[in-house]
Amino acid sequence: MLATAAPAVKLQDLRTPEQAVGSMASDQALSTFWNLVERLRVAAADQRPIHHVEEVIFRQLLVIGRDLLRAFLDWAGDGDVGPTLTIAGETPAEPPQVLPRLETPRCRPYLSIFGEVTIERVLRSRPPRRRPAGWPAASAPAAILLPAPAVVGRLRHR
Repeated sequence: MLATAAPAVKLQDLRTPEQAVGSMASDQALSTFWNLVERLRVAAADQRPIHHVEEVIFRQLLVIGRDLLRAFLDWAGDGDVGPTLTIAGETPAEPPQVLPRLETPRCRPYLSIFGEVTIERVLRSRPPRRRPAGWPAASAPAAILLPAPAVVGRLRHR
């Protein structure tokens, strides 16, 4: 469709630890952007049809968006705050809870408008909740609520 051109801009080298994590994905997005700009200049000079140019722009913007989303996820981190996390109790009267970190981070797919990306997160193990007095045990079957027979009869006759 459109000719591919070499990037016209040399990207700045980011060296702080916070910036270095997501710099590869953001560099790729910037490189794709400047490559697209150069391809548009060539397309204008070659008088390419606008519908071809529009398709290339759209596809490249999706690639750029996914690269920037990956950079954001890298910069945001995996949520690891150490071996334990202390959170407040469910009520002010309850003591704080200490949640241990699970051994391995968990990955899950995330379907964004730019395509699928994988999100890696560090999860915590929450102790089992205490049930209030009078609640059935967790192993007991839950009650199923059904409408009264008179209501069912009226629904059938409509």
